[in-house]
Amino acid sequence: MYLTFILGAILGVMIQIGYAKDAQNGCDVAGQWRTQMHGAKVRVADCGDGSPCASLAWVSPSVSGGASADERNPNPALRSRPLLGLPIFWGFRCKSGVLEDGRVYNPDTGQTFRSTIRRASVDKLAVTGCLGPFCLTETWTRVEAQ
Repeated sequence: MYLTFILGAILGVMIQIGYAKDAQNGCDVAGQWRTQMHGAKVRVADCGDGSPCASLAWVSPSVSGGASADERNPNPALRSRPLLGLPIFWGFRCKSGVLEDGRVYNPDTGQTFRSTIRRASVDKLAVTGCLGPFCLTETWTRVEAQ
């Protein structure tokens, strides 16, 4: 009976380690992704604290209206920031394979939204932005892994 208990405990720990590893892998979203709405490219990398950050890597001039700066930012001091390299999301924490409690910035409107990110597949991210009770999910497609 004691041996059964020990084996059961070891098996339980191994299952938990495997689950935690799978959950963590779901939060590994490093690479370049193409947004659904405008086809912009977003570069995702580690912020240095284990959580992902994203910056704008490319945007079509036809979509940006030829703008090269963050002109719609509500903070006038930030309106001269270049679009390329602009922070797009930050502040996420991994919980059960989902990135939660982050923020996503939309340079089209200058708005920042509460956000969650989950892997829809190996090459797809479901990026959800919420303003109050209203949420919108957009699918981003992997362009290249990092």
